[in-house]
Amino acid sequence: MALGTLNGGYHFLTDTSVHYFTTFNSGFWDNTQRGVLFDLDGNERWVATPAAGLLRQFGDWYGGTWFQYSTFNSNLPSNALVDLARSSDGSLWLATQVAGLVRRFPNESYQSFTDANSGLPVNTLNRVKVADDDAIWVALFDPTLDVQESVRPEGLRITPSVNEGSFRVSGFESSSPLTWAIHDQLGRSVLNGVHGTASELRFDGLDLRSGAYFLILEGQGISRTGRFLVH
Repeated sequence: MALGTLNGGYHFLTDTSVHYFTTFNSGFWDNTQRGVLFDLDGNERWVATPAAGLLRQFGDWYGGTWFQYSTFNSNLPSNALVDLARSSDGSLWLATQVAGLVRRFPNESYQSFTDANSGLPVNTLNRVKVADDDAIWVALFDPTLDVQESVRPEGLRITPSVNEGSFRVSGFESSSPLTWAIHDQLGRSVLNGVHGTASELRFDGLDLRSGAYFLILEGQGISRTGRFLVH
């Protein structure tokens, strides 16, 4: 079994042990893997990463050869991949964070589907699935839509959801100062401050390590939360 993790490396599980690959212990390209695909016929593993593009392993599960496909050595339009799936003709379908949907043909050529050249409404995708009839289904993420608030009124909208620097927080009203705090996955407070009466809170995440975080905004008898990632 192989597992992709959020900032924990790529794991192989056997009956007796766990092997893992990270940027620290083996120079692995990305500690986060958003999608893992097995090609049993070709004895290959494909991995979608949010920062290092598409990874391919062939041969042995442990100790096999790895190859990276990125914007630097292929026609892949973006290195920010969030999911992948495979259709019956052997094509890989890649969901990207900013470049829409990408089809990778078995001959290693690429075709992009974006809001500019297809009916795709946005270029920010979250998931891709191939149905039994080879129909392609994608889940979208549109930072201009307050999806979190429509589903959960107390939720905050933090954009972009995956980021390397400045964040914007909206989805709340403030007539007096509010306190805010950012917590890591272990619940530790790593950043905090006081927000005035503006309708949007901004904070700098440059000093945050890669991983998932929760922001809690409190005051005026309310408590609202939001989740974001740093890569």
